[in-house]
Amino acid sequence: MSAVQFARQRGIPYTTFIQWRTKARSRGEVPVTFTEVEMILHVAAKPLVVELGPLARLQLTSPDQLELAAGLLKHLHASC
Repeated sequence: MSAVQFARQRGIPYTTFIQWRTKARSRGEVPVTFTEVEMILHVAAKPLVVELGPLARLQLTSPDQLELAAGLLKHLHASC
């Protein structure tokens, strides 16, 4: 998915999305990359762990948590 498609899908103005990426680069942060993930969990499935940096980790154990996790990540990113 392109950056334009991602921004459109998430309801983020493309220019805002690019500004976030530019600010992250100017602060020397690791470039942000996106990967589409499809979670299919079975009873014995391992949780999906999302590394948020050296000091934070998000562990998802159910597909029901995806929407909540996305909202959390959006909020955290907006506060940067």
